[in-house]
Amino acid sequence: MTPDLGSDAEADVPDGICRLDRRLDGKDALMRFPHWLKTVASAMLLTAVTGSAMAQEYGAAGPGQFQPAFGTNHPAAMYPQGLPAGYQPYPAVSPYNMGNVAWDQTFQDTNGLWVRRMLHSNRDYFGSIDVVYNEIKRPGNRHLGSAYMPIDALTQTVAGTPLNSYNQGGVAGSGQGGNAGGSIGTTNDANLYVSRLVMPFPILLTGTATENVELRGDVFPIRDLTAFGDFRTVGLNADWGFFNEDGTGFGIGMYWTGMDKQLFQMGQDTYNGVPLTQDIITAYDGRMLFTRNGAIPLDWGLQYSDNDLIGNLGTNKYDVLFSYYVKTYSIGADANYYMNPIVHRDSVKVRPFVGGRYMHINEQFNFRGIDSGFGYTIDLQTGGGGGGGQNTQSNTFRPEAGSIDLNYDMFEATLTNNVRTDLAGGQVGLRYDFGEGDEFHLWGQTVVGLLANHEEYRQYGNNIGDQQGLLLYGNGLDMLAVDARFNNSRSLTHISPMLEQTIMAEMEILDHIPIVRNLPFIDNTVFRLGYTLTMVGEVARAGESIDWRGFPNFPSIRPGRETWWMTQWNLGVEKRF
Repeated sequence: MTPDLGSDAEADVPDGICRLDRRLDGKDALMRFPHWLKTVASAMLLTAVTGSAMAQEYGAAGPGQFQPAFGTNHPAAMYPQGLPAGYQPYPAVSPYNMGNVAWDQTFQDTNGLWVRRMLHSNRDYFGSIDVVYNEIKRPGNRHLGSAYMPIDALTQTVAGTPLNSYNQGGVAGSGQGGNAGGSIGTTNDANLYVSRLVMPFPILLTGTATENVELRGDVFPIRDLTAFGDFRTVGLNADWGFFNEDGTGFGIGMYWTGMDKQLFQMGQDTYNGVPLTQDIITAYDGRMLFTRNGAIPLDWGLQYSDNDLIGNLGTNKYDVLFSYYVKTYSIGADANYYMNPIVHRDSVKVRPFVGGRYMHINEQFNFRGIDSGFGYTIDLQTGGGGGGGQNTQSNTFRPEAGSIDLNYDMFEATLTNNVRTDLAGGQVGLRYDFGEGDEFHLWGQTVVGLLANHEEYRQYGNNIGDQQGLLLYGNGLDMLAVDARFNNSRSLTHISPMLEQTIMAEMEILDHIPIVRNLPFIDNTVFRLGYTLTMVGEVARAGESIDWRGFPNFPSIRPGRETWWMTQWNLGVEKRF
């Protein structure tokens, strides 16, 4: 029986039994512990064993996950299950499915088997630089001056015209000649009566104004452009491009030929380093004058005062100096897109291409001549037959002693003609490759094109005229008394065809040369040797684009065009990457 612990029980508690606080009821009075003691004890313990410490700061946040490229295909096809997004085999999801496929073809082979060929967009780049030996077509073959009757070198008569002796002119070996009025005199070996129907012709008058005309080809010869050969220069060539695995590709090529200059010169304008003057020439009795320098026939557009002579042409001598030169250079570039091969065998590949081309050709002709202003008798060999009765003598082609006679002031004649040709247009062609791998590779390409040809002409000079003829038959005209300078320019545009053939051999021989093979940049480098022929039609040449006219007329521009060609021998290296 549970004792009653009510308010009235206190008095009834037996002796020896502890009395509990009345606030505790039931069994709680026997088992409850105070909780504040645990809290205080724990706090004191933590305070005793811990302290403040500064640790290293947190680092920056790492990069985010790789994000795959955006694709327009169905996500299930581009990113199938089982492959982690963004981390896929090159070139795309799989090298065997979708992704970076450039060419997928199924065809039946020659043995009857069906074959599927799949090529990815793998791309091989190349870059090359070559030293080039260039040969450019010579400047032409036209003579310097107006049109004239050609002289046969053997008979010293008009080429193709028999020499007659119908008492209308001197006969070869007649020994006729003279030096009247200070004009140029010779001992004539071949005089010819010239018909009025033949014009113009070069003249060097002898004696009085008669119908006898000096036609010797060995005295004051008329020069031409055949004195020059082909231009030869050393330049550079560079190429860059790439080819895809399916055979398509793109390439750019550039070249520069360098400049070549060819000079023809007879005589000199100094004597022992001192510039020649008429006083020096007189003091030395004309010994520095030479009649083999050259002469220029000039159509001056006037009739002689003596109507028995054929008019409108004179020939001016340049017995002090006769000099002319030509110089040229060319630069160019082309770009081509190569299509899929139309022939694809194990060791042969043929592919068409289309592209564009630009070429610049610069050519200049320059003439400089100095006329002494003296007339004289020329020391020539004389003939012993035909009534001459004279002994054979050696000829010096220089003035005879004591024969020089001053006719007019010494003067310098100049003419410069420059032609700038710019060609641009489209081209098509075929490239063919032979061999596989890098050990030895032979390739070539044939190109044809139509190019717009823009020509810029510039011509200038001074004192182009026959001063001797003007004083004798020019009705008082004097070229040296007035300003005889001239300056002409002209622009023309037309179409020119183009053909180019290239053959190139590439060999991997640098890896077999000691020391060279250890250089760091030799890897994937091949040696190149090649030949290129370029032909362009209807190209203006500077030396042939002159309409020679003598004072009181002036030279002018007359386009002279021909097929221009250039050959190139390449020697260089190509880097592949």
